[in-house]
Amino acid sequence: MSAPIALEVKSYVSSSVDVARWMPDTPEQVYFLLAISIGEVGDDRADLFYVTVATPEGARKHQRRVTPTRNGPLILAEYSPAALKARIEEIVERCRAPSWGESVRLLERHFEYEYSDYVPDE
Repeated sequence: MSAPIALEVKSYVSSSVDVARWMPDTPEQVYFLLAISIGEVGDDRADLFYVTVATPEGARKHQRRVTPTRNGPLILAEYSPAALKARIEEIVERCRAPSWGESVRLLERHFEYEYSDYVPDE
């Protein structure tokens, strides 16, 4: 069996907040869509994965709102940029597999993959 490939988060982007600096005034404010660029270490290429980030209070406040990702929100007990980054990097590390395709299948358990509905032309 091959050794797992090393994965890394290349970037975090949200159109709602500045992911690196934003701190909510209240926990109820934490409910936003995050795009995560993930690829292999040492490779400039990366693919996008999406997840809704929320605190328990933010998820309750927005429970009737349709979640923009299939897997539901990534719940953080308390929000901070450092806590968000650590949680996502922990998930990415657990999703290492011998190939990119196998890693993507594991990542899709947590995030929505940009190519999840892609059907190549025949």
